Amino acid sequence: MTQTFSRARLLRAAAVATAVAATLVATACSSSSPSSSSSPSSSAASTATASSGATTSATAASSSGVPAAVETLLQQGYKGTFQPPPTSGPKAATDKKVWVISCGQIAATCASIADAAVAAGQKLGWKMTLFDGKLDPTLYTTGILEAIADHANGILTVAVDCSDARAPLAQAKADGIMTVTVSGFDCNNSIDPTGSPVYSTYVKYTGIDGYGTTYADWKEYDAAWDIAATDGKAKVINSYSPGYLVSEFQNQGFTDEMKLCATCSIVDELGITATDQEGTGAQDKLQSALLQNPDANVVQVGVDDWFERFANAAFKEVNRSGLEVSGDECSNTAIASIKAGGPQKVCIARDFSWESWAAMDELNRQFASPGSAPVDEGLGFEIVDATHNLPSGSTWSPPFNFEADYEKIWSTQ
Repeated sequence: MTQTFSRARLLRAAAVATAVAATLVATACSSSSPSSSSSPSSSAASTATASSGATTSATAASSSGVPAAVETLLQQGYKGTFQPPPTSGPKAATDKKVWVISCGQIAATCASIADAAVAAGQKLGWKMTLFDGKLDPTLYTTGILEAIADHANGILTVAVDCSDARAPLAQAKADGIMTVTVSGFDCNNSIDPTGSPVYSTYVKYTGIDGYGTTYADWKEYDAAWDIAATDGKAKVINSYSPGYLVSEFQNQGFTDEMKLCATCSIVDELGITATDQEGTGAQDKLQSALLQNPDANVVQVGVDDWFERFANAAFKEVNRSGLEVSGDECSNTAIASIKAGGPQKVCIARDFSWESWAAMDELNRQFASPGSAPVDEGLGFEIVDATHNLPSGSTWSPPFNFEADYEKIWSTQ
C-alpha cells in the first residue's frame, strides 16, 4: 500500500485537470522501447549535424559550451512540441459501457486523470463507471474483474502497470474488451519486459512511438535545461524513485541526455524510496548530498510534490546559493516558485487531462476498428522558466482547446 501511494505521488502531474495517465500515462500494444522511438535527443543530434553540413559529433559543443544536440533540444522545448489533436476519426460509438479504474481518488493526480476520463466518456455518450482503487493494487484487479462481470465494452486504467493486473487484463482482452491506460506500462515495456502486451492500445505523443519512452523524453528536457543553465558545466545531484517504472523511465531519459555533455557529471544519485518519504529520510538524504557535494550546482528533483514534502525544507536548511533546481509537472506551486526566483527554476509541462481525453479517443477508435494502430494525439512537452512560456496567471495551460477539438471529431456524422 505504501508503494502504491509513492507511485501515485510520482504521477502528480501538472495542472489543468491533470490527468495523468495516464499516460503516462499509458502504455502500449507496441513496443515501448526508447530505442524504437525517435526521441527528441536523437532527432536533435541529427538535425544539428545536418544543418551544419559537417560531420559534427552529437556531443560537439557550441560556442557557449553547450553541446549542439543539447542546444537543439532546448530550443525545441522552448518552442514546445504540442500539436493540434487529430482532426478526423470515427464518430462516437453508441451504447458503450466503459469503466475507469482509478489508482486512488484520495491522490489528487489519480483523481484528476480519472475524472477527466469520465468527463470525456460522458461527452462520447457512454455509460461511465468510476472504480476507486484506493491506492491498493489488489483493488485494481477487483475493479477490472467487476468491469468484466458488468460486460463492459472498454476499460481505462490510471497508473495500473501490467505487473499490477496482468491476469484480469488478459481476461478482458480475451473477452474482447478494449483497454487503455494512462501512466501505466504494458508487459512489453523496455525496462521491465515480462511478455506480450495486454492493453489494446496506448496514447501516442507527437513524434514518439511507444508509450514508456514519453517519460524518458520528458526528463531529457530537464537535463538539457540544466546543462545550458551551467554553460555545459553541470554537476548534478539527481533524485528519482527506484523500483517505479514511471521514475525509472524518467531517470533513464535524464541520464542519457546528461551523457551528451562531456564536461558535465552527476555527482550524487539519490534513490528516494517509499520509506524515505514516510519520515525524514528524504530530506536527510538531500541535505547530506548538498553538504557532501559543495561543488554541485544543479539539483534535479524527480517529482513535483517532493518540493513541498521535503526538498524546499532541505534547501532552506542548507541555504546554498547559486543552485539551478529543476523539476517537472508544471503545477501551480511550480509556477509560483519560478516566478519567485526559486528554489525551483524550471518545469517541463505536459497535460495529463489532455492525455485522458486522448486515451478515450483511442478507445473510441478501437471500437470502430479493433487492433488499429494509435494515432498521433498531438500531445507534447514545453519548457517553462523565468523567460520562456511562463503564464501571466498562476496556472499553465496547453496551447490548444483539446476538449472542443475532440468533441468536433466525435460528433461528426
